Amino acid sequence: MLNYFAIRYSKKIIERGLQTDHAILELRVVFNIVLIVNELL
Repeated sequence: MLNYFAIRYSKKIIERGLQTDHAILELRVVFNIVLIVNELL
């Protein structure tokens, strides 16, 4: 479920455009959170 959220959220970021450093940073944060949660489960 969290993975689904992360994929949807990352698609929104990509749609806004990855030209901005901020969007890339957001993307990294989201996937880092997903990786951490997957390690805990």
